[in-house]
Amino acid sequence: TLEQRSEIANRENADFFVSVHSNSARSSKLSGFEVYYVTDKINDAERALKAARSGDLNIDPGSFYKNSLDLKAALWDMLYTRYRGDSIILAQSICEAAGRGMGVKILGVKSARFYVLKGARIPAVLIETGFLSNPAEERYLRNGFYRQQIAEAICEGIILYGRRCELARRE
Repeated sequence: TLEQRSEIANRENADFFVSVHSNSARSSKLSGFEVYYVTDKINDAERALKAARSGDLNIDPGSFYKNSLDLKAALWDMLYTRYRGDSIILAQSICEAAGRGMGVKILGVKSARFYVLKGARIPAVLIETGFLSNPAEERYLRNGFYRQQIAEAICEGIILYGRRCELARRE
């Protein structure tokens, strides 16, 4: 399931989470490569309170603070926002590499409420490699050589992200 994907990455102590997809739209004219990071599109205080009220937290029920709504809200907000900056850098790095390596139309880095990203407690992105609803892009996406180019561009982006993280740690 979508939920299990990010849970596996968390459990295995992955350094980051990348979910690769092909897009679709009502219009057959849309085309391009885009990378998403998770957002809720509501302000931080509302988001944290909503998560605490809904029980959307992964906190040990045996702990002394299990019924503290304010603490749950604060903890959820910290988990949610901790890796957002790194997720954006990862998304930007992958977009840059795809633009250089594939010569495709880059739609850019965007934020969305994708369920597959919500549970990740590591930098996480969702990549839309192209639109299956666009006949030309569908032909490309069916081509093994093109899919290999996509994979290589994603790898280049991940390497670029790693270099940027290393530089940031040195500063």
